[in-house]
Amino acid sequence: MVNDTHKAGFIYIYTYRYMYDSLLSRNVADLDWLYVDDSILIPDGKRHHWSSNDLVLCKIGMTTRSSVSTRLLEWQNTCKHPVINLTPERVHLLCNFSKKRHKLVTMFSKLSLKEHEEQKTTSVCQLRTYRDGGFFADGKGRQTLAAIENDIHKWLWKRYGQGLIYCYGCDPKGHTRHKEWFRIPRKKLPSILQYIDLLCGS
Repeated sequence: MVNDTHKAGFIYIYTYRYMYDSLLSRNVADLDWLYVDDSILIPDGKRHHWSSNDLVLCKIGMTTRSSVSTRLLEWQNTCKHPVINLTPERVHLLCNFSKKRHKLVTMFSKLSLKEHEEQKTTSVCQLRTYRDGGFFADGKGRQTLAAIENDIHKWLWKRYGQGLIYCYGCDPKGHTRHKEWFRIPRKKLPSILQYIDLLCGS
C-alpha cells in the first residue's frame, strides 16, 4: 500500500497568459493591472506597475491529479486571469526570442511543424521526468511531492528574493497579495526546468 505522503504527482511551472504574450511582443502595456511590491527586497521599495521585459513572473505548483491542465484551469478560475503552462517548448521560445523579430514572424514560426519537432527534441528529451505538462514524481523517491515543491520555493527565494504581487483578479480592490510568485530572468528558465527535473527524478 502506498503511503499517502508519497503519492505520485506533478510539479509544474506557469505564468499569466498576458505576461507570456507581452514578453513575446515586448509590450508591457497589457499588464497595467499587475502591481509589484518591492518592500521586502529593497529598502524603501514601493508598489509599482510591472514594467520588465527581461523578467517573467512564475509560479510553481504541484498536483496529484492525472492532468496538470485541470489544475491550471482551477488556478485560472480562482485568479480570473488566463494562465499558461511554461512547457519546455514555450521556455525555448521565450529564451530564444529576438527583439528584432516581428510579431507576425513569431506567429508563423509557431505554425512550423519542423521547428516544433526540433524544439521538442532539444528540450523535452533532455528532461527525464517531464511528461503530460509537468515534471512527474512517482512517489518512490526520497522526498514527498510537497517537500519537492517546498525545496524549489526555497531555492528560488534564495536566488531571486521574495517579492509580493498584488492580484486584481482575486480581489478587484487589489488588497490580496501573493508571495508564491517568483520574478525570474527569463534566460534562467531552462536551468530552473533542469533543477525541477533533477529533484523529481531523485
